[in-house]
Amino acid sequence: MVQPRIVCVGDAVALRPAIRVATCAGARVTAVTDMDAAAPHLGGAHILLVEHLHDRTPPAIDAAVAAHPGLRVVLVADPSPPLDLQHLLTRPWFLHLAGQGTPWFMEELTATLARLLGRPTPGVAGHLPWGAVVHQVQITGSTDKHLAFDRIEGLLHGLGIRGRIVDRLMDVADEMLMNAIYDAPVDRQTGSPLHAQRRRATAVQLAPADQPAFSFGSDGQKLVIAIRDPFGGLEAETVKRYIGKGLRRGDDQIDQKEGGAGLGLFLMFDALNALHVSVEPGRSTEVVGVMNIRGSMKEASITPKSLNLFARRR
Repeated sequence: MVQPRIVCVGDAVALRPAIRVATCAGARVTAVTDMDAAAPHLGGAHILLVEHLHDRTPPAIDAAVAAHPGLRVVLVADPSPPLDLQHLLTRPWFLHLAGQGTPWFMEELTATLARLLGRPTPGVAGHLPWGAVVHQVQITGSTDKHLAFDRIEGLLHGLGIRGRIVDRLMDVADEMLMNAIYDAPVDRQTGSPLHAQRRRATAVQLAPADQPAFSFGSDGQKLVIAIRDPFGGLEAETVKRYIGKGLRRGDDQIDQKEGGAGLGLFLMFDALNALHVSVEPGRSTEVVGVMNIRGSMKEASITPKSLNLFARRR
């Protein structure tokens, strides 16, 4: 088996946790201070892990990816999201953003690198330590969302969490469930939407093959919530486009369709501390959200953000 190669670019002290994670992932790690120094090491490298330092960083990555098309980029930022997030979202290579200041930075980067190197642990379990219980709720249709809400609230209340954090997580759960129940299902022969044009107040019952898998869990410092639909119709560029629309806060951020608002993906990104989307076209879309529940809503709001978009090509 070929040992994967990861090139880490940035200040050696600031990137020390990331370099340790890359080494523990079984990679051969090369650490350099800037993109010019990285250039000779990029041939045959699997991952370029870059500390986002200044406006010159993205153009330098553009050039590196153009010269090495198979190179995958993980951008490490502190603070996160970076101020130039809107511009980063327009770059094709921008799929992985790691918030360096999160309490679980090393664990999250471990999961990201494992996924990029072909060793994924999907769903909630990939973001919780061994031993944490993953709770599952069967979703047969729109009426089951209230059972999911009750189960999440029960766990949060058991952890002593009340108020705005609970409200925000309920909003995220609602968005995930509505997307999976109404927006995701399509006719597998024609690709035509089955329920997207229905009003959200209209009850929908899903065939067994169309039902999403909904799960959640916690280690006491973060809550992880996930949904997986069996269709795989979402695209990474769609997620980036909607987040960009939300950041602009312009008149174009709402999609005018009866079935709901395209703003939902941005609302999830805005509410959560991490959003991970994995797509196997035509087979599944998995959305995982992570939120800091260690303290107050204020603490959650200032916790850095991460974004990961994994997509296989059609």
